[in-house]
Amino acid sequence: MNRNPLFSLCLLVILSALIFGACEKKQTDDTNDDTTAANFATADNLYGDVFNVAKKAAAQKGIESGKTEATNDLCSTLSLNPANNNVFPKTLTVDFGNGCTSDDGRFRKGKVFITFSDYFMAPNSTITCTFDEYFVEGHKVEGTYTILNQTVNNIPKFQTTVTEGKITEPTGGVFSWSETRTYTMTAGMGDFNASNDEYDIEGNGSGTNVEGVNFSFTTLVALHVKANCSWVVSGQLQITSANVIPISMTIDYGDGTCDNQAIATIGSLSGTITLP
Repeated sequence: MNRNPLFSLCLLVILSALIFGACEKKQTDDTNDDTTAANFATADNLYGDVFNVAKKAAAQKGIESGKTEATNDLCSTLSLNPANNNVFPKTLTVDFGNGCTSDDGRFRKGKVFITFSDYFMAPNSTITCTFDEYFVEGHKVEGTYTILNQTVNNIPKFQTTVTEGKITEPTGGVFSWSETRTYTMTAGMGDFNASNDEYDIEGNGSGTNVEGVNFSFTTLVALHVKANCSWVVSGQLQITSANVIPISMTIDYGDGTCDNQAIATIGSLSGTITLP
């Protein structure tokens, strides 16, 4: 379909407005919630959180590597079926009930069902997560999240996949998400303490934002995450819009500080994103 220059210019202005709050954007306390950059960063953060929940819950029920951690810093009720830790496959239900705030400061409610083919840390094991009315900080998380253990030479490595991912914002906006990522452990190996684990993450994926604009993303600099921090602490990604004039932006997660801020940049223009 041909677009005249004026129409193309308007599309460019609209996309810039979605990211940086210009062009008659509704002013709210969370002005970036309905932008491509913010939708991406939210999904990136919340599905990454599923990995953390699955690993912590597995450790606390003795199915991370066979040793049980004494604490339940997820503030959830954990139940195994079958209960015998040596029998696989098994399903671990992580039930946050009507809601509680975990030690990591996040408010979650609902259930996560996690099916294990073997111990979390066993090479070639597959862990599949599904959700039942599951919310994190008011965002509803749906879809299927799969973790495949690809550990080689005692270096823990995991491939994660999101299929039919969907996030519903507290305001009612809905956006979709899919991804394939690789987590490579860089700290915390072999000490049976999930709280000090650190990973580098690389991969790519795509989604559709709340305005119906399709986008894709790829890793520029590996993202670095720490189990004791709720957000990515460093790394860079590139996001490219697909349904309008192709425009690429970068998301920079910072210098290693644990905070909920990231910077979205197009050319010489930058704006701050607050992560849930």
